[in-house]
Amino acid sequence: MRIAVIGAGYVGLVVAAALSAAEHAVICVERDPTRRLEIMGGRCPFYEPGLDALLRRGALRAVESVAEGVAAASMVFMAVGTPPSPDGDPDTTAVFGAMPALAGALEVGATLVLKSTVPVGTADRVRAALEELGREDVRVLSNPEFLAEGTAVEDFLRPARVVIGGRPGEAAPLVALYRALTPEGTPILVMDNRSAELAKYAANVMLAARVSLMNELARLCDGVGADVERVRTVVGADPRIGASYLRPGAGYGGSCFPKDLVALESLGARLGFPMELLRAVRAVNVRQRHRPYELLLELAARPSAHGLRVALWGVAFKAHTDDTREAPALVLVEALLADGAEVVWWDAAVADGAVDARAARAATPEAATEGADALVVLTEWPELLRVDLADVARRMRGRIAVDGRNMFEPGAWDAAGLCWVGIGRRPPPGGGEGVAATRSEDA
Repeated sequence: MRIAVIGAGYVGLVVAAALSAAEHAVICVERDPTRRLEIMGGRCPFYEPGLDALLRRGALRAVESVAEGVAAASMVFMAVGTPPSPDGDPDTTAVFGAMPALAGALEVGATLVLKSTVPVGTADRVRAALEELGREDVRVLSNPEFLAEGTAVEDFLRPARVVIGGRPGEAAPLVALYRALTPEGTPILVMDNRSAELAKYAANVMLAARVSLMNELARLCDGVGADVERVRTVVGADPRIGASYLRPGAGYGGSCFPKDLVALESLGARLGFPMELLRAVRAVNVRQRHRPYELLLELAARPSAHGLRVALWGVAFKAHTDDTREAPALVLVEALLADGAEVVWWDAAVADGAVDARAARAATPEAATEGADALVVLTEWPELLRVDLADVARRMRGRIAVDGRNMFEPGAWDAAGLCWVGIGRRPPPGGGEGVAATRSEDA
């Protein structure tokens, strides 16, 4: 099949590369010339595990013009950015800005697939816009993405479910495409456009609510002397609840959860339905981002971090991505620098320019801790679990460790002679082993 993908960001490039690797003739439309060159050279312009290899498997072309890209394509995926607008709704300027070119170049009977996260009702507006331009023949489908950064390739090729919205009978070409691409038995849920568009937001706000609720419980654990990891293990063992997205931490980040909660709040406000729970979820998350700083000062027994040298392990909002949008680590860096502290950071993927230039970058996790008074862990990079904490303790000047992702066994900190605290867990008064936790799931 001849397919065009408009937009080569996290979503669009994964879709384009996967379909190209599956031997479809795919053209990617991308305005950035540097990004186009990288794509044509089989290189991913951002950090996403597995995407480089997928790009090299196919024969993906990249062009600048929408009209050139979609000409002769029987299916077009729209995967342009929809950043938050001042009123909270996603900005669909890029979506509707492409309509004239699409109307003039699409094949008769082509299928336009909206992959971007868009306000409910956008598919209807797109269909109306195309009809005004004389293109009543174009099918318009909603196909929301459920890709998590760091696992986007796997999420697209082996999805938990595929959601397709459209008018009755319109979805058949896209259903057939996914049937051939995904494992046998993958649920493909076909529904109306508006339900499909809302389902994307519903999934993300449910996950964000779980994260914030667990962080609230972690604070209670601090207050009563309980271990949140033991509490989480019990709660997650209930089949009605499950264990996913129940790991406490420094709050969720990235682009999806924050903007999707705001968008749904905005929709509710316009309809006269105040989304009070969503407002609380966001408030808890904003507060939680300050928790590592609070714990650091608590362990240091001082009102300010002035004069401290703080080592930071992890800047990305989660592991396996270089994305720092809404990252809790940046909140901590800002607070420490404003307080007069010295910050040295390490991250496996984040580039230099993503962090305030006043903070120094270290080549390794160990190097970041040289002469440090305190260590804070804020991204759950798996390589950190291979670091010798005893060596870290020898390098450090102080003994403070704040595990903002509950990555490490408490006994590992104790054995290294470090004074540690986690999110909702502290050294037990009488000793004892903790419950292992090695990964956070803020998507």
